[in-house]
Amino acid sequence: MCQGRGGLHLYFTAPGEKQLRGSAGRLGWKVDTRTWGGYVVAAGSTVHRRPYEIIHDAPPSPLPTWLSDLLTPPPAPPPVSVTTLRARIKRADRYGAAALSGEVAQVLAAPHGSQNTTLYGAAYALGKHVKAGTLPGPEVPAALTDAGLSIGLAPARCAATIRDGIRRGSGNTRGETA
Repeated sequence: MCQGRGGLHLYFTAPGEKQLRGSAGRLGWKVDTRTWGGYVVAAGSTVHRRPYEIIHDAPPSPLPTWLSDLLTPPPAPPPVSVTTLRARIKRADRYGAAALSGEVAQVLAAPHGSQNTTLYGAAYALGKHVKAGTLPGPEVPAALTDAGLSIGLAPARCAATIRDGIRRGSGNTRGETA
């Protein structure tokens, strides 16, 4: 057992048959565990001018089974069949198409004076779909440009607003192509 800044470090031997995962607060307030690949500040170290000291010098005990069970990662999910993946992609495509249709409708219905802001909001929202792959990149600016021009926005203004909205929505703030 080791003590540093008011807390305690308890050391246990890990079970050989399990690859455990650290908890970093998952088990409770101020309860962190370190396992494979983790590290701890140990006795003999000094942090913020406070030494870590051994307060009970004994060999580590085996990790309790209940704690070992809590630190064992859940099994990986079963593999997904190609048929299931294709069905999910079709749903994503339909979802993306519905999002595009809805955002274009919002732009077309934008009240006078808020058209550019509405266009930017639509581009921003659809940028997330472009990033996620539920909408093809070129389809979004084309549809939004048509909508923006049809409500009287200037071509250069449409292009800049759509570009900025998609860039921001996709998290691409450096201006790289999506």
